[in-house]
Amino acid sequence: MGHHNDLNEPSAEVGVVVQVNQDTIWIERTTLDGCKSCSMSGVCGSSNQAQLEFPNNDNYQLGDLVDIHIASSTRLLSSFIVFILPILIFISTFSLSFYVFHYSEPLSIGLSFLSLIIAFGAILVFDRLLAKKNVIRIVKKD
Repeated sequence: MGHHNDLNEPSAEVGVVVQVNQDTIWIERTTLDGCKSCSMSGVCGSSNQAQLEFPNNDNYQLGDLVDIHIASSTRLLSSFIVFILPILIFISTFSLSFYVFHYSEPLSIGLSFLSLIIAFGAILVFDRLLAKKNVIRIVKKD
C-alpha cells in the first residue's frame, strides 16, 4: 500500500526550548538546511526566529529539542490568507469601485489600498484565532 500525503497530516519542524518557567516554555524554531540557501526565506518567516509559548506540561528543560507539528491544511489555509487573499481583495476593490461604481481612478486606487489595510487587520485577527485554537502541537524529541 502506497503512502499518501494527507492534508491534515501534521508536518514537523524541530525547535529548541530557549526559556523555561514553572508553567510555560518558549520554543524557537531551528533553521532547516534548505532554508539557509533559499532566497525566499524572508517571505515565509524562516529567517524570523520568533518564539512560541506553550504550557510546560512535560517537564521541559532549557535546551530540550521538540518536534513542532502544524497540520498541512492549516499551513495551506494560512498561506492562502496571507499571500493570495490580499491581492484578490485589492483587485476586487479596484474593479468594483472603478468599473461598477464608476469612481475616479485615483479614488479607486485609494480605496484598494484602504482595503489592503483592512485585509491585513483581518489577517491579524485570524492569526489570534488560530493561536487560541492550539493548532500547533509540540512533542519532546527522544
